Amino acid sequence: MTSSSPDHYEVLGVSPDATADEIEQAYRRLALEYDAGPNKSTDANERFREVRSAYDVLSDRQLRALYDIRWEALSSTKRRSIAPAAPAWLAGAHAGIPRAPWGIPAILAALVIPLLLWVSSLVASAVQGAPEDLSDGEVILGIVLNVLILDGLFVAAPAAFCLWRYRLGWGALGLRPVARGYYWIPPVAAGAAFIGTVVYLAVITAVGLTAEQDVDDLFDSTVVLPLAGVALVIVAPLAEEIFFRGFVFSGLVRPIGLFGAMAVSGLLFATFHVTDAGSALLVPPFAVIGFGFAWIYYKTGSLWMSIGTHFIFNLVAFALQAIATTTS
Repeated sequence: MTSSSPDHYEVLGVSPDATADEIEQAYRRLALEYDAGPNKSTDANERFREVRSAYDVLSDRQLRALYDIRWEALSSTKRRSIAPAAPAWLAGAHAGIPRAPWGIPAILAALVIPLLLWVSSLVASAVQGAPEDLSDGEVILGIVLNVLILDGLFVAAPAAFCLWRYRLGWGALGLRPVARGYYWIPPVAAGAAFIGTVVYLAVITAVGLTAEQDVDDLFDSTVVLPLAGVALVIVAPLAEEIFFRGFVFSGLVRPIGLFGAMAVSGLLFATFHVTDAGSALLVPPFAVIGFGFAWIYYKTGSLWMSIGTHFIFNLVAFALQAIATTTS
């Protein structure tokens, strides 16, 4: 779709959220009106060809998904040129997300290797136990392997589908410009997520439970600390948002609905943060946080907003942990 080509939704006179039945009905009505034939005018013939072309695309699930991504990109560009300074939802609208041409089968295929790595890590930790003292080299190796393998897979799998399978750009994964009026969201949302996590930890501590991730070794050395900061504060938010929100969440919206997609992507996000028995109780707050990240992406239409929120949350947590470790 280009700026000069017809808008298929306008041609059929339906909304971008129209169902398959509504598209079918619109096509049949217009086909009767503009049906090409020897006694039809040139304008009517041309109009019928536009109607038929629009129907051929919008009646095919995969073609429509691909068209919608390009339609959304062009439409968002037009909206930004005339957008008010206030956030879109104040006017009762939302920016939305690109309609993904992939679905549950692609998501399951992309999860196979990350899940195997995650399970094997848990099994190894349970069988061998955590060493009391790790050398700097062993800690650095663990960080590098995590960054290069797991986070690398979180970027490689979506890229394979967008850039190779469907010949799309990074914008299909939500890496699109941010509309005006949304820049306050990341700090506010990250602050709310952090306060909520602190309250949750205080409550479960009060009832005699302990939830924590065993990351003390990352903060025990000035050699390891910078690398840990890059991995946890910069690489993790970027890779995890591309995978869990840009790929998993957007791919689940069609088959299971908006809130189902938010919930499932949030739960998967939380699950991958379980590194040992002590961190299992962190699944509920992290699932809620993942749900919130998906909501931010959906409302703003740009993955950069959820990446920014994730970055601030991790930065604050990392900084506080580093300060607590160095002063103890």
